[in-house]
Amino acid sequence: MTFEIDAGLQRRLKAAAAERGVTVRDLLEEGAKIVLSRHGVEGHREALERKAEKALADLKKGLFSSDLVQADRVDELLYAAEPKAPYK
Repeated sequence: MTFEIDAGLQRRLKAAAAERGVTVRDLLEEGAKIVLSRHGVEGHREALERKAEKALADLKKGLFSSDLVQADRVDELLYAAEPKAPYK
């Protein structure tokens, strides 16, 4: 494959490769992997948000069923700035 990139960027890549003792191809492959992994995570964001919502609902359900925690304190306990014991 052949790619055309800006001459300034090409010079910077060559300098960075020389400094690290690798090839420009190595740097391009590393960059491609980073970009692909970032997009892979983004593509699953909705699924992760659904799992997080379900986990929070399950946690609240468990807290509401507990005799140790008053139902009106669930959000306070979940979102407290400092951890608090639900009972003493």
